Amino acid sequence: MLIKEFKRELDKYNKKEIIEIASFLYKKIPKKLKEESEIDNYIIDINNKNVKSSEEELTMEDLQKKLDYFLECVDNGYYASPNRIIPKSARSKWRFQVKKYYKMLNKYPIDSSDGLIATYYLIQLFKKLSIGTGRLLFSSRNTFGAVGVNQTLFYENIVKRILYQVKNENNIKKCISLLYVPRDIDEFESFMYDVLISSLNTNEERQIAIKLLSENVDLNTNKMVKVKTYQDEYNLKTQINSDTYGIVSLYFDMGKIEEGLKYYHKHSIENNEEEKEYIILEILEIREEYEWWIKEYDSHKIVYRKSLKENYIKFKKLLENE
Repeated sequence: MLIKEFKRELDKYNKKEIIEIASFLYKKIPKKLKEESEIDNYIIDINNKNVKSSEEELTMEDLQKKLDYFLECVDNGYYASPNRIIPKSARSKWRFQVKKYYKMLNKYPIDSSDGLIATYYLIQLFKKLSIGTGRLLFSSRNTFGAVGVNQTLFYENIVKRILYQVKNENNIKKCISLLYVPRDIDEFESFMYDVLISSLNTNEERQIAIKLLSENVDLNTNKMVKVKTYQDEYNLKTQINSDTYGIVSLYFDMGKIEEGLKYYHKHSIENNEEEKEYIILEILEIREEYEWWIKEYDSHKIVYRKSLKENYIKFKKLLENE
């Protein structure tokens, strides 16, 4: 029936009967729908005139206060373990808060003063969700999955906002610094680098990024000498290889294939030469740089895996038929 028909039917019943009907209907509502629609809050606050009924009524000042308090509670572990500050029912609903904040912050125009504040808070939420993938800050470590925005898409949104007006060294550096947050296990290392790389459209911008990434590679390479644990060694190696991937990709985008290959061979760290070659050959294949692929393959006396041998024959024929 239509809602007006529903209301007309309710008029037939007394208060006790209406409570019974409401209780019956409430039990039929799935838990997930109750949480997503905040039905409990609606029931509790329907007669409270001081409660804001919509997201749009919040000013930026109001939103900042809510976000500052939320982030402080996250830092203090109030959404991860029992405490008297955040009740159990609210701790389990953190994801709906983040979803709401994400939606509200993105409504502010990028180039406005409030938009700059919104970008700042998006960065803070991104960092907390990233840290939460490895350390229990919330009730789940699947933080990005819980809020329905994967880590790469969240990062892409921030990069677009940061680089919207000016792609100078300071703003590019901000974007690069966010590449070093803890990585969601469902994300490949290269995904966020690809977002940044595709956002840089001129060689001047790419050169700035290469300079900044190279500085980090040099810094981490020096740290490798003093490394004491396997985990630290693994983390540094992963970071060096990721930054090297970004630098090589930027060189390739500028058409400087040879320069990119030289940088790769100097800085990439892999378990063996064949594995190292497999990675760079895969990058060249994705970019359809088949001539360089053949040159790179021929320049090393390595026992290649079967798939690379097959690709060698395939690409040779492809080039011969051009």
